[in-house]
Amino acid sequence: MLKPYLTEKSISKNKEGIYVFSTPIDFNKQEIKKFIEKTFSVKVESVQTLIKRGKVKRFKGHVGMRKDVKKAIFSISKGQVIPGFESDEKNKAENKPKDDKKKQKVEKAGK
Repeated sequence: MLKPYLTEKSISKNKEGIYVFSTPIDFNKQEIKKFIEKTFSVKVESVQTLIKRGKVKRFKGHVGMRKDVKKAIFSISKGQVIPGFESDEKNKAENKPKDDKKKQKVEKAGK
């Protein structure tokens, strides 16, 4: 039901315990809070919502509308993390040796 709303700004807020998800239009703040707490087993501190209105688009003379999207911006208790949104420091550490191997190959080719 909830999908992560991934933008550069929303991802940078994850470190502060603030997450952004797109939700069904008919969900209210209390339902969003209960759903998140039950699904991810975290304590939600606050929930803010907004509705992003769909744009009018034209294609080959036909007029259409994009769907409206409701975004839920919520903060969780300090020290808690939603699975799948951990920091990428571990991934960066794992990728470093691969970069070193590439540098070694370039150095050997240059000799």
